[in-house]
Amino acid sequence: MELNKVYRDTFILTDSDGDPVTGETANITISITQPDNNPFVGSISKGEIGGGEYYFSFTPNLEGTWTVIAIHPVHAPNKASGYAETYYCNDNEAVGDAILDDTDTLEADLKTYLDGIEDNIRGVDNKDLSQISTALATIQSTVDAILEDTDTVEADLKTYIDTIEDNIRGLDDRDMTVVYDYITSVKNDLIDQIDDNEAKIDIIDGIVDAILEDTSTTIPTLISTSESNIRGADSDTLKTISDQMDEITPLLRYVIEVPPIMYIPVSGTTTYRILLFLFDSDGNPEAPDSLPTIKIDQPDGTPVLSLHDFDLDSVGVYHYDHTFSSSQLEMVAIATITIIEGGVTHISSKLTEFATPQNVTEVISEILTEVNKLNTDNSVYTNMEWENKRLTAVDIEYYSDTEHETLMKTKAVRATYNIYGALATKTETTTYE
Repeated sequence: MELNKVYRDTFILTDSDGDPVTGETANITISITQPDNNPFVGSISKGEIGGGEYYFSFTPNLEGTWTVIAIHPVHAPNKASGYAETYYCNDNEAVGDAILDDTDTLEADLKTYLDGIEDNIRGVDNKDLSQISTALATIQSTVDAILEDTDTVEADLKTYIDTIEDNIRGLDDRDMTVVYDYITSVKNDLIDQIDDNEAKIDIIDGIVDAILEDTSTTIPTLISTSESNIRGADSDTLKTISDQMDEITPLLRYVIEVPPIMYIPVSGTTTYRILLFLFDSDGNPEAPDSLPTIKIDQPDGTPVLSLHDFDLDSVGVYHYDHTFSSSQLEMVAIATITIIEGGVTHISSKLTEFATPQNVTEVISEILTEVNKLNTDNSVYTNMEWENKRLTAVDIEYYSDTEHETLMKTKAVRATYNIYGALATKTETTTYE
């Protein structure tokens, strides 16, 4: 811009889609800031040229940088979105005069400069150009000799480089591209391995952090909880608990007597007694936590006797009387006895058999055979009873005649082979009534 001369410039107004906006001259605000940063208060003209192109004009009255901003309330509401430009204004006539003055000075300076160059070329001895040309020819000869030597050096260097290249190529004559590709491949493989190792290290770091966290928090908490559970409500030490455990009876011993055979009565009912004896580890009678129980099942689990409690005779001594009728079927059965002592459940099973008695004569004959094996003296008592009297072998012979056979069947004389006295040491015995 020239000082005190009208300056005009144009700008384009567009919408958000970049399309020109027309007919908005009245809504466009032109603000101009002078070089001294004060608003320009002179006359400002504006108008529309067409197709969204607008112009403004004003007359600058100060030298320096001017700023022009054109804004629109909708399409260019601020300096960032509107038109903003800076212009420099000077006095061109004054500048022209200064240039002419500088040109005169420059001419004199140039002449002095050229005279100085000529003096420098001639040197101290004031040589003319022919002498300088001869000197340059000498220099040229020297340069040619150097170039010749350079050609020799170039050839030698090429040979040296070829040798190095052969050494680099190796026996398989790989060119540098192949070597570069190979080195690049190795480098990429190393990078992949490093990345893999870094991933593994990250995983290991996570595991280590988790272990360290457990070591510092979770594990001590678990140990503390376990210790509290072991100590119990009264916070006993492990030594106290150990001493208490030493006082606990470590073993429950028991003897169960179940008749191996229970004979089915010919009529009515009959009763067999099952005995149970409980002892501690020292052989003293032991009282369990609750009454022991018994049940009798067939091998397939079909109940013969549902769960019943034993009857208490004295500390550690129990019995159960099993009564059944002539309708009982012949079978093998399992008697299951359950004992709970010190919070521990003990279960024992014994086999028994429900059977129909043999012919009385045969039974007596078998018993007599067993008696004779033990003692030929017929005065030895057997485990048979008749009318509340234990029978000897002689008694059995007497009651086995035809006259009493029916009565003996009716009484259901029990025929096992446990002879009173001599056979009383058998492990399992049966009580008969």
